Amino acid sequence: GADTLYFSSFGNFAASGLAQLRDAGLTDDIDVIIPHVSAFTLDPLGADAEGVLGMEPWNPAADNEASQVFIDAYQEEYDETPNQSSLHTYESMMVYAAAVEEAGTFHPPTVVRTLE
Repeated sequence: GADTLYFSSFGNFAASGLAQLRDAGLTDDIDVIIPHVSAFTLDPLGADAEGVLGMEPWNPAADNEASQVFIDAYQEEYDETPNQSSLHTYESMMVYAAAVEEAGTFHPPTVVRTLE
């Protein structure tokens, strides 16, 4: 009797699982939500993604100064638009750099406490 299926899976696992859900007829009368839909997920999902609700946590077309700085630097280095994985790596390094700066050291236990 569910109205919605929140399907938290990614890439090929999402594609395989969604195909199985469709084959079993489980997606006929309910909304399917995949929380993180990126190019890595959409490609393997193919036609099964039709009607699936999803979101992308970052869009390179967004009007955001910090995002544009990242995009410009990435394009200068790699001559292509960054993807989700590139952004997540960049974000992780920015968080780590801020923690090191705040901690005043690269000492791992100290940085971990600062991250916590």
